[in-house]
This record gives sequence, C-alpha cells and structure tokens, in this order.
Amino acid sequence: MDLFAPLDLYCERTDAQFLSEPLNLISNLAFILAGALLLKQLKTAGPSPIATSARILSWQVIVVGIGSALFHSFANGWSKICDVIPIGLFILSYLWLFCRKIAVIGRIYSAFALTAFAVLSLTIASLADQARSNGGQFYFGTWMTLVCLAFYFAGRGDPSTWKKMLAASILFSLSITMRTIDLTICDTWPYGTHEFWHLFNAAVLYLVVKSFIEAPQITINARTRKG
Repeated sequence: MDLFAPLDLYCERTDAQFLSEPLNLISNLAFILAGALLLKQLKTAGPSPIATSARILSWQVIVVGIGSALFHSFANGWSKICDVIPIGLFILSYLWLFCRKIAVIGRIYSAFALTAFAVLSLTIASLADQARSNGGQFYFGTWMTLVCLAFYFAGRGDPSTWKKMLAASILFSLSITMRTIDLTICDTWPYGTHEFWHLFNAAVLYLVVKSFIEAPQITINARTRKG
C-alpha cells in the first residue's frame, strides 16, 4: 500500500489537492465538540472506575474527529489509517468497558463478546454489496450491536439510558444511509452527504458515552465477577 497515493472516495472531492473536501473536513468539529462536552460534564465526577473509563472514551471521541479530519484533508494512505484506527479502537474500547463496567461480566466473557462482535461485523461486511454499501458494510454489525445494547438497557429498567441508546441506534441508521448514498447523488448534489455521516455519528458517540456515564446508577451495587 502506497501511504502517499491520493484516494478519491467521496463525492465532495474533485481532485487530489489538500483541503479538497471542506464540508467533510469541517463537519469533524462535531466530534471534537461532543468529546469536549462529555469531558466538561465529567469535571464534577469524583474519582471512580466509571469516570476514568468515560474520560478515556471522551478523549477517544475527540481523536476520532482529528483522525477523520486528517483523512479528509490529505486523502491518502497514511491519513486513512489515522481515520480508521481511532474508530475501531473506540468501538472495541466501548464494548470492552461496557461488558466490564456496566454489564459487569468477567474478562473471559468480555473477550468472547468482542470476538463475537468482530466475527459478526466481518461476516456481514463480506455478504454485503461492496459497491452499493460504499464502506458502510463495515458498520452494519455495529448498528446491530447498538440495537442490542438499547434493548439491554430497556431490560434493566432504565428509561433515560434506554431512550438515549434507542436514539443513537436511529441516528446511526441515518448515518449509514448518508454514507451509502454519498457517491450516488453527485450529479444532483456535488457536495455529497458524507458530512452528515460525521454529524450524525458525533451525536451517536455522544449519546453512547453519555449512556455509559449514567448507566452505573442501575448497576452500582453489582459485584464484578472475575473471568
């Protein structure tokens, strides 16, 4: 892989020049804002494993925005790596911390959950129509997991968190749709729709981390089982 070869993957980009995707670049500010808001809300939180984990996730949200901004500025191999890795790390970190801190299950079962998620995501991605999905196929497993987490919170009897996760699931559905149709509408809308992928996803990450912060209220007395 040539780390400096230009990549043209989205409707808004019309050449290989730096900053050829201004809307896709600027929309990444939404991630930085979401992470900053979460960190601000955590300022009053006392020292606890939940608060520490939430701060890690909040900083990861900011890094996702920075990595994506780099890719939509330079649009080449190395900047794509900067874009993809933070997203993957956030998803895996969130699932791991959810299993350990919220669902309160041991390390072995948590590792099994992450493995099952990876297998599910890769299987669905391999079965999807690559051309039509436009990269969205790699997130279908994440969407399914979000829906499952929403039902988990519903089963725990926490309406506030359940509603946030349900809203995140709906927003992620719209987000994937925006990513998928980006290249198909270039003739009618040359700016594309990928910027909405960023805006919706920033809201999704805010909601899932916010749910993580609030969820301990219903599991605070749970005893962690060692795996």
